[in-house]
Amino acid sequence: MHRSKIIGILKTFTKREISDFERFVRSPFHNRMQKCVELISILKDFYPDFDHFGLEKERIFKRLYPDKKKFDSGLSVITSHLMELLKEYLIVRRLDKNEDLKDTLLLKELLDSGDTRLFKVISNRKRKRLAETPKKDIDYYYHSYLFEETYFRHEQESRNMNVDPRSLVRKFDEYYVLNKLKLTCDSLNYANVIPVGYDLTLLDEVLKLVEANHYDNFLIGIYNTILHSIRDSENEDHFYKLKEKLKTYANDISPEVLDRFYIFITNYAIRKVVQGKSGYLNELFELYMDMVTNGAILEKGIIPHNRMKNVVSLGSKLGKFDWTENFIKDHKGLLKKEYRHSVYNYNMGSLMFYKGNHIEAMGYLNKIEGIDVFYEIGRKFVLLKIYYELDEPILYFNLAASFKEYIRKNKVISESYRVGYNNFVNALSLVYRIKTGDSKKKKNILEKEIDQQKYNSDKKWLLEKISQLK
Repeated sequence: MHRSKIIGILKTFTKREISDFERFVRSPFHNRMQKCVELISILKDFYPDFDHFGLEKERIFKRLYPDKKKFDSGLSVITSHLMELLKEYLIVRRLDKNEDLKDTLLLKELLDSGDTRLFKVISNRKRKRLAETPKKDIDYYYHSYLFEETYFRHEQESRNMNVDPRSLVRKFDEYYVLNKLKLTCDSLNYANVIPVGYDLTLLDEVLKLVEANHYDNFLIGIYNTILHSIRDSENEDHFYKLKEKLKTYANDISPEVLDRFYIFITNYAIRKVVQGKSGYLNELFELYMDMVTNGAILEKGIIPHNRMKNVVSLGSKLGKFDWTENFIKDHKGLLKKEYRHSVYNYNMGSLMFYKGNHIEAMGYLNKIEGIDVFYEIGRKFVLLKIYYELDEPILYFNLAASFKEYIRKNKVISESYRVGYNNFVNALSLVYRIKTGDSKKKKNILEKEIDQQKYNSDKKWLLEKISQLK
């Protein structure tokens, strides 16, 4: 059974989820096949790896049917039934996490059963909860529409002659327009990566309503601004409008949606930097500061290590040393425990390098254990610069050779990054040789070559080092 679908799913469960599923199977409401209870009891003994020889079908069969001498289809029947129970458990587990959907289903059942009194109690509670929802997303508008639809049906069946469908239509329109704008933005973003054509049916009609302020809904306004910034990316007014909207409404947007908004706007700023508009470095840093202030820098209470790296790198390059150091120290405890100290040491090392404290930086960088490929590349990259600044030729050229080999063998990084790092190392090595008199290459010729390179991991820093040569 090692490769069965059941084992594949059970491997993803936590210890508590395994126990919950066993209780689910033991419940006579869900299951009346005793052999399923026996089978899950056997399987849980192999948690979490599920790779023991005891999972062989013949051995499982023997434990279920100790009196049978010949293997038959009995195990297959039990396994199939247990798989259906597992599907039901996953549905129940998902439903248990969604109070809005539970309310909607309950109201529909009460409506069908004709229990008007309890329907009113539950619907009043539901309306109050919707009104008090602090952070909104598209799901909020979807469930608002479902509630309004169910309530409208109740009023119709109660022969209420004063029932007004306008609220229901309004809720549906809000949900439709929001989803239309979101899916259009997703589609156009995808088309920027993989060129495909999209039929944007009804988009122009929807946009006319939005532009006429027909919907007083801040999320519709945000998605509309994002859509314009995708379709008219050269008009930078859209960027500033979106930045201001996010600052204004951050506390009213669900964390997951706010995270996606900030991923979009920071990527926009990064593209502008790549296009040579260096002023967007400060804009990007302000976005990071906003994210720290409103909590969007976190994902489910944790700061992703790659996001901390991006913030620290930018803050250091811009000379925001005090803010950056406070950011690192304040957020150390919010990093995942397994690599907390290494991520802290890397980012402190990076900051110390930019502050010019090269010995201190080297001390931090040499205390790092494996995090991921990009952190290791960053560590080697900063150490190369440190060895150059400290005039340590043996350390520098040994690391330069191993770094190039590391980049060559690594399959994770893109070709443009690979070329950029290679160009940087080759150029810095040549600068080092000019500095020590081992190369006769002219400074101005090297400057021109570097300036003309399409990919170079830190062109600005290299040109600064060349300008310092005598």
